[in-house]
Amino acid sequence: MVADEARRKADHALLLARVFATVVTLVVGLSSLLAGSMWQGFRVMFTELGVELPTISRLVIGLPGVWIPGVLVLIGVTLFFIWAKGRSAAWMAALGLLLLAMILPIIVSAMFLPLIKIVSEMGNM
Repeated sequence: MVADEARRKADHALLLARVFATVVTLVVGLSSLLAGSMWQGFRVMFTELGVELPTISRLVIGLPGVWIPGVLVLIGVTLFFIWAKGRSAAWMAALGLLLLAMILPIIVSAMFLPLIKIVSEMGNM
């Protein structure tokens, strides 16, 4: 009786953890895709201003055909491993979440580095 209740609580906790990890994966992954899609407006603004883009910004702008499908695949693989069973699946899901959490700040910083450069050049005038 006690063992059955402990098993139910453990199963419920695992389900809640999986749901939470799924929500985090979708929020971070879709935020990365949204931030990357905002680059079109930034690219037009930067070309009109004639700003030399940093290397990371040129990579994000120049290779959307590589990183956008890569983020989509990473979201799918991470979701698969979140719902798979086993210790190695949990490690792979954690690695996928870590990679997704690293991609978003890279894309956002690539967007704002040219803006920081513009503001610093305006301050030097």
